[in-house]
Amino acid sequence: MSMQTIKSHVVSEFDYKKIPVDPSRLICETSLALHTELERIRRKYRVQVKTEQAALQDMITCNLESQHERFNQQNLSLTIGLGLFHRELEQRLIGVPVGKKIDLTVDGHRVTAELTQILHNVIPELDDDIVAREGIRGISTTRAFERHVYREVAEPIIDEKLYPVITEVIAGVIEQSEFSIDPQDVRALSEIELQRTRMIAKKEGFVLEDMTPEQFDGRIPVHTFEELQSLVYEETEKSFPAFLLGVKHMEQDGVTVSRDKYEKAVAEYSTNYNYTIEEAREVMAFELFESWEIQDYYYNKVSQHLKKHIQEV
Repeated sequence: MSMQTIKSHVVSEFDYKKIPVDPSRLICETSLALHTELERIRRKYRVQVKTEQAALQDMITCNLESQHERFNQQNLSLTIGLGLFHRELEQRLIGVPVGKKIDLTVDGHRVTAELTQILHNVIPELDDDIVAREGIRGISTTRAFERHVYREVAEPIIDEKLYPVITEVIAGVIEQSEFSIDPQDVRALSEIELQRTRMIAKKEGFVLEDMTPEQFDGRIPVHTFEELQSLVYEETEKSFPAFLLGVKHMEQDGVTVSRDKYEKAVAEYSTNYNYTIEEAREVMAFELFESWEIQDYYYNKVSQHLKKHIQEV
């Protein structure tokens, strides 16, 4: 089955751009995630420099003198503010210079403290040197690196935010559109999906049509092949109008699913699931891959339209 052989078609289509969307659903929080990721990368390249006065998060070495055993230590190393030794004591060392002895009362105990070394973390600004050390192929400038981080961090957040909105927009389009659907086309598309499941079962040593309820258990939520057949047909029938919208828009835009893209997908599938290339082709036949691409095409078209109206905060 391919776009050229199906008899079903879209009779009339409602414009997805006319489906109303609440603007508040297009507000997406990406700034914090971006800042956090860039800060994490910068912190990888922090350096410690000696300084003369203690500040929060500095690493210090100090001598403590006290009648109390816990506060009577030499060459004690700690990071101010972590609270791993004693939170109150650490806080009271903020602002103390190297070499100066100070007398404190901590938990009712007299303590004399002297800082012998203070190391301050210096976090560098993102620059081309850091970008080079990250070693990302094809990225050598700070600007390009920031765009890369945006794609890796912000775009998934936006995609997740938009998923239910896109689904509702497409449902609205389908509800207000008209389709001519040949059940034979639905059956053919569902058979393509079943063939994938058949090949996966074969890989595991089963014949799909002969699998028992025990063999289905933990793999597919059915008890018999007939149940699976009905389930796949129902799911295909439900998604078929969106598939037809994909077919129509690909034809309008002069887009086809290329064999090169398919072969790349097969290679990736082979790597991810530890299949040989031939096994991957059996599990993911070209017709199945083409059907996925067709359905994704219309989804992505709606997605790109909505992304123009996203407000990032």
